[in-house]
Amino acid sequence: MAPVDSRLELLRSVTETDGVVGHEDAVRALMAERLAGVGAISYDRQGCIFCAKTGASASPRIMLAAHMDEIGFLVKLVTDEGLLRFTPVGGWFDQVLLAQRVRVATRKGSYVGVIGSKPPHLLQDEDRRKVIQQRTMFIDIGATSKAQAEEEFGVRPGDPIVPVSEFCALGDGATSPVHSGIKYFREEYEAHIRDKKCPAHHCKELLHLEITDKCRGCTACFRVCPVGAITGQPRARHAIDTSKCIKCESCIEKCHFGAIIKV
Repeated sequence: MAPVDSRLELLRSVTETDGVVGHEDAVRALMAERLAGVGAISYDRQGCIFCAKTGASASPRIMLAAHMDEIGFLVKLVTDEGLLRFTPVGGWFDQVLLAQRVRVATRKGSYVGVIGSKPPHLLQDEDRRKVIQQRTMFIDIGATSKAQAEEEFGVRPGDPIVPVSEFCALGDGATSPVHSGIKYFREEYEAHIRDKKCPAHHCKELLHLEITDKCRGCTACFRVCPVGAITGQPRARHAIDTSKCIKCESCIEKCHFGAIIKV
């Protein structure tokens, strides 16, 4: 495995690259650069990037999938004062937005701004106790007029906005959360390759179904199995013929006693 420092730098470069939904070009370019030489690179019409690395055997086939995009905002309109109204992309709590620094990408460059709202001393007492709603907030990028924001800064509706959030590792030693994540994926990878078992019970090739002693012989699973892989008599524990089972899991859904498990 790569040294810890290089893995942290990879995480840093990925997380600090802007990629609001629909604007993932920079992230895609970074992934193509980092995956060069690892396997065959390809793309689809939606802009997804794929890297296929051929192993020494035909199975198991493993896919590591991830999002390239991040939550953020889009410019909605520019006010006469040069402030930006914006709309969220993804799930945001309104109460975490105020005073956040953001970066607005326009056709003329990238500009840092701050999310603000009407100041507390101009609010009624009742309004001060309420959570400020996002629709009343604005972003100040330093423009003094609508004309300056649009012409000098190049701001247009639909321009992407991302939080300015520098990468940092948490925990004692500043790397423990990262180590935990890497350790988890390494253990799961080794379980697939060495033990031929999927810890998440998702991989059909490595999945087996088993009928436990909770079975009451109700025959519900027997009747629903599309390939006749379940055998047994009424009111007696059934069994699964693994050579016939296609792992469709219909029996699990139908069992009234929770007697069928994934192993």
